[in-house]
This record gives sequence, C-alpha cells and structure tokens, in this order.
Amino acid sequence: MTIMSSGNGDAVGSAAPDACMHVVDDFYDDPMRVRSVALHSAYEGPPPLMAGQPQLGGAAWRCWCPAEVEREATVKLERLLGIRIESNMFQFRYTLGRTVKRAVCHVDRAQYTAVMYLTLPEHCRGGTSLFRHRPSNRYEADLEESFDYTNPDLWEEVHRVEMRFNRMVVYPGRLFHSVTPPFFGDSIENARLSQTMFINPGLAARQP
Repeated sequence: MTIMSSGNGDAVGSAAPDACMHVVDDFYDDPMRVRSVALHSAYEGPPPLMAGQPQLGGAAWRCWCPAEVEREATVKLERLLGIRIESNMFQFRYTLGRTVKRAVCHVDRAQYTAVMYLTLPEHCRGGTSLFRHRPSNRYEADLEESFDYTNPDLWEEVHRVEMRFNRMVVYPGRLFHSVTPPFFGDSIENARLSQTMFINPGLAARQP
C-alpha cells in the first residue's frame, strides 16, 4: 500500500480542499480478487431521481459489498485514517458509457467518503473531482444546505485525482465532489467499476 499524497483528512476551512485528501495506490494486496467479487455480484439499477435534489440518488448500478471484503477495507482504512470506524456503507458500483451525469457535484452525509477504483488499467478514464462554489467561494457544505448543483456556471473544478486500478481516494464527505467524466463501457467488465464507502468514525482512535 503506497500513500501518494495525504492531508489531515478533516479540516478544510481556508485550506485547499486537496490538502484534505488521501490518495493511496496498491491499496489491496490482491485487487483482482476484489474485482472478481464485484463482477459476480448481483446489482440493482440506479435509484430514482429525488425531486428538487438532482445531486442525490446517483446514476450507478450498485450492490452491497460482502462482509469479507468490507472487513479487509475497514482494517486498512482504520490504519490509514487513524480512526476506529463505527458505521459505514460499503457498495460496489458501476456506470456505463450511456450514463447521463445528473449534477455537477454533490456532498455526502458521512464524515469520510472513499472510492476504490476497480477498473482495469486499459479502461481507466476520468477519476474524482473537487469543486468550488463560485458565488460563495466555498469548497464544502452540509447535506441539508441548498445549492444549485445543476448549473455548471456556478461551479469550478479545483482538483482532480485520475482513476487508476487499485487506487483508493479518501476525502471528507462534505467537500463538493463528483465523478470525473467521461463515462465509458458497455458492460460491467469494461465500465467504471468502483468500491464506494461512506464512513463515520467512533470515539476511540485505532492504535497504529
């Protein structure tokens, strides 16, 4: 596991939002095994649009990660972040080339969002982007705050992490963020495939 860049993982304030990200290459010891589990899982279609909240719901097919994959990721993330994970939601997700992006960006309810890329190297395109809200000059918000997430004129992309097989990207969920297009693939085998995790820490920190 190679940490390519790392911030404090929490405080944003006036600091550049990318200073709050962790980018870790070679996250899994056997990423092809995890990818195989993802390929052979049973998925549900994208959830419906939520009225007045186009940034919610997402456009990806998704399913829950099996317990053994969740345990492996949890141990590694606890060591990386120096926390004890109290609650989480771990899913496999994929999008196809015909996917239509629903919003410029969004925020998540969890304290941390983590994205693990399971797309093979020959198919990797796009990644994950962070944004600034131009009118307010803000990089973050609570889920309950109201923003127009559909108007591209209101948003500036300020940082991008390129997709790479077996790369983990972790950042505060309240940062304005989004999938970086393009979407690609006509099946799960050659599509954007990821393990997406929403994490909340417990009170006790994990000892290194």
